[in-house]
Amino acid sequence: MAVQIFRMNDCDWYAAESLQDALACMAEELGFATTLEGIAEMREEFGVDDPQALSEEEMRQTPFLEEESGTQCNFRRALDVLISTGEKFPCSFATTEC
Repeated sequence: MAVQIFRMNDCDWYAAESLQDALACMAEELGFATTLEGIAEMREEFGVDDPQALSEEEMRQTPFLEEESGTQCNFRRALDVLISTGEKFPCSFATTEC
């Protein structure tokens, strides 16, 4: 299964092979249990109402700013870099200040 980018809410994107993996990763990173109940609680608290995988077109159109270097590319390029450098998935991919 290929790694996808999931838009979790208006602020957070996660890279994972499945939505379930992305939800569990987000819950764990935010200090919630990765059980159905913990994930439900995280979804309610952080507005994860309708998480969706980005289409290839959305991946190519969404800008990604690499904070350390200040360079900008798109989500597709940023994900390709993570895959090529051996990043472990699932993981947090991008966030904005809401």
